Amino acid sequence: MTKITYQDNQGNSKTIDVENGLTVMEGAIQNEIPGIDADCGGSMACATQIFSHQLGYDVEKIKIVQGNSLRTPSGTTGGARMSAVLGSTLSQAADLIAEKAMPLAAEQLEVAPSDIQFADGLFSAAGTNRSIEIEELVGLLARDTPAEHPLNQKHLYTTKGASYPYGCHIVEIEVDMATLKPQILDYTVVDDIGNVINPMTFAGQIHGGIAQGVGQALYEHVAFDPDGQLLAGSLMDYTLPRADHLPSFSISTRSTVCQNNVLGVKGVGEAGAIGAPPAVISALCDALGVVHIARSRLVRSTLRCSRPPTLPARRGPTPTPIRVSSSSWAIQPRRR
Repeated sequence: MTKITYQDNQGNSKTIDVENGLTVMEGAIQNEIPGIDADCGGSMACATQIFSHQLGYDVEKIKIVQGNSLRTPSGTTGGARMSAVLGSTLSQAADLIAEKAMPLAAEQLEVAPSDIQFADGLFSAAGTNRSIEIEELVGLLARDTPAEHPLNQKHLYTTKGASYPYGCHIVEIEVDMATLKPQILDYTVVDDIGNVINPMTFAGQIHGGIAQGVGQALYEHVAFDPDGQLLAGSLMDYTLPRADHLPSFSISTRSTVCQNNVLGVKGVGEAGAIGAPPAVISALCDALGVVHIARSRLVRSTLRCSRPPTLPARRGPTPTPIRVSSSSWAIQPRRR
């Protein structure tokens, strides 16, 4: 649901909303979107970017209201569906607002609606130098409209189908057989997530997901003693991956535009976390010469019992190998 917040004839900044009276800044666009979460994953930033790009509205005047059943209309969840479903909904809503505003802009510019053109937030009259920004139009309409703002928009959207993002993770890992310490030397990932809306947010999602996946594979374990007493009750005892556990990541995209939603995007939220565990464990198995490691808590015992791969015969004394390394890859198909 998109609402226009404006200043009334008495100079009070407000939004007309039957369910909830909301007050924000003058001339602002307020988007109430179900499923949007707090911006730890960049959802609000991307939603703002989508709406601003489509409507040409100042990003500083766009406010995204977090999903709340008391305030927002019913809808879907967020997460990896945010861009594909909610972002596409927002993009179409912006187009509908611009379309609805065309005759109103024509009235303000005193020209025929057929003469109005809209681009980058500006309504202009063909063959003249007359124009009006959408932000200015929002304010003028608000002062002239005592009831609900004429550009308020509620829009429902259904995708044509799921999106299918893919990726490939390649890991090189080294194990010090004296200390049993694994160290990831190199990490390369290529992802196909369709159109990339925000490259910085995309990279952050991949970085965080890989760190989570590496933690699952090598470090994290909720340990209990034989009596059921938790032994990893704090971060002093529970090992989360740290910066020195990880190398710099090499991240690339090879995007195939999704045909099932308006924006041509695919989910990226779980990309790193899905690909990292099998790639890391596969590389570890190759380094140790074992076929399979079932659970992260068995990693240490597997390392203790393993021997470095047999080296080819050579003349003279053979030094005792203390490090083994290998690389492996994993593909993470996923459906969103």
